[in-house]
Amino acid sequence: MNAGGANARTGDAGRRSELRRAALVHALERLAARPIATALTLAVLALALALPLFVAMAVRNLEGLAGGLQAARDLNAYLVPGLDAATVEATRARVEALPGIERVVLRTPDEGLARVAELPGAADVLAGLDDNPLPYVIIAQADPALDRPALRALAAELEALPGVDLVHHDLAWRDRFEALVDAARRLLALLAAIAGAGALLVVAQTVWTEVARRREEIGIIQMLGGSRGYVRRPFLYAGALLGLAAAIGAALVSGAVWLLLEGPVAALAASYDSEFVLRGPGWLALALTGLAGPMLGWSGAWIAATRELARGDRH
Repeated sequence: MNAGGANARTGDAGRRSELRRAALVHALERLAARPIATALTLAVLALALALPLFVAMAVRNLEGLAGGLQAARDLNAYLVPGLDAATVEATRARVEALPGIERVVLRTPDEGLARVAELPGAADVLAGLDDNPLPYVIIAQADPALDRPALRALAAELEALPGVDLVHHDLAWRDRFEALVDAARRLLALLAAIAGAGALLVVAQTVWTEVARRREEIGIIQMLGGSRGYVRRPFLYAGALLGLAAAIGAALVSGAVWLLLEGPVAALAASYDSEFVLRGPGWLALALTGLAGPMLGWSGAWIAATRELARGDRH
């Protein structure tokens, strides 16, 4: 009895597997039967899914720049011009003794003038100077564990020291840049939702047209005992295949754009003595696109096929 039940279950599983295989082959045949329409649909879907990947690439590179800014935690203290060496050294010692300061570097006016001379066109300007107008600069590197409020408090404390004329830091600029990164992340989420909805509607329209075109054939299958699930399955597989192929196409398009931009961006960064390297959209974004494509295709096909089949039942 148990053996017979097990054999029956094995036979049912084999039959279901065979039906799924036949539905998959049928879906591939239907897509191949209309190559131009299939290619156009894939192009639209691939471009829709590629747009979030482009924004993901931009967000990833902005985050890399923000991380670099976060790592650069130098506070530049410009001393009062004309201080003698003993006063400068005393000021440097006070800065080094402040809590939250990890490292202190003293830059002399001569060192500062040498760095200015390296700038394009600066040699002509410096040639007209009788003496060095630059002050001593103390570069104080803050503890990486300090947050922005603590860094601002440390900058105010540094500026209050005797002999310090001005303290320069990039905290306000970093705040603006991180706000830009947050806005880019929100744009990515919105664009992903819009592109997903667009892809779902494209697949739904494609499948709806195909179901309507094959209305008579579907009616014959249902009269012969074919269930709605049996009729719907090839359309679901076709939608999933369209979504998967579109996701692969979107990844290829984004990769091609990255390769085209990598060289010019590297050349631009090198002209500014920067080591910035353009990064692609990232494996996580590509994996999410690879999952979203088939899911959107399946969902769009299910909505269109179910609605059209229900409409046909009423008639």
